[in-house]
Amino acid sequence: MSGFRKLPVDVQIKLAQESVYPVALIFHSKFYNLDTGEYNWFINTPQERDLVLGILPPFAALGSHFTSTGFALKSLALTDVEMAFLAVMTVLTAAGLLLPSSSSASSAASSSSAAAAAALCV
Repeated sequence: MSGFRKLPVDVQIKLAQESVYPVALIFHSKFYNLDTGEYNWFINTPQERDLVLGILPPFAALGSHFTSTGFALKSLALTDVEMAFLAVMTVLTAAGLLLPSSSSASSAASSSSAAAAAALCV
């Protein structure tokens, strides 16, 4: 996003903190196999996965996240462009910059969110 550096540092930090994991899930859903239910663990072999899970048991929760996101997104058969738009919408939503149309937020909040979102795309 070309306007990222133009945003205040606190907004940049919030964007990074709130959106890294959802965007990682979107990215990994591209590699989810609907037929087998397998997903990418950032690693190459089942032995490496088992080693990582042996050292870091809390990472086992990633499996259910990868599976549910992978199944949902892979079932939609999104194009790369659609996946990119989804990732951008996820970043903006996670940072509170993209408000749902049904939101009861004030018009001032909507205006400032729209301005920040526009700054990202400039």
